[in-house]
Amino acid sequence: MNPRISVSEGHQLGESVSRSLIVRFSDVGDVIVHIDPQPELESAQAAAHPQELPDRSEVIGQIKARWRDLLADDDFERLDLHYLEHGIEIDLVVKPDKIPTSLISGLEQAVQSFDYIAKLRIYRKLSESSNVRRLS
Repeated sequence: MNPRISVSEGHQLGESVSRSLIVRFSDVGDVIVHIDPQPELESAQAAAHPQELPDRSEVIGQIKARWRDLLADDDFERLDLHYLEHGIEIDLVVKPDKIPTSLISGLEQAVQSFDYIAKLRIYRKLSESSNVRRLS
C-alpha cells in the first residue's frame, strides 16, 4: 500500500477488503487484514542495508531540541513522521504567520546531521474547513 496514506484510509481499505471477501466466499466468517507500505523503487539497496530507525518520541525530542531557538511548540499545527525504507520523512505543518524564508533554511540545516532523516517538507496551513454531518 502507498506508505503516505493516512492510518484511517489504510484501515478503511482493509475493512473494504475484509467485507468483500466475506460477501464473496460463504465459508469465510472473519478476515484479518495486515497492511504493509509498498516498497519504493530503491528498496533493493535499502533492504540490503536495513537501518534501525529511532521511535517517534526519540525523533521528536531530538528535532525539538535542534529547533528550540527556531520554532516553538505552538508555532506549528502538526509534525508527521513517515517511516520509509530509506529513512524518516518529516511533514511539518506550520501556522501561516510562522514561515519566513530564514526559518525554512534554519529548520532544514538543523536536521541535516541526523542520518535517519531522509526528507523534510514544510507546509503552511492556509485554512481549514469542516463539513461534518451526523449520520443517523
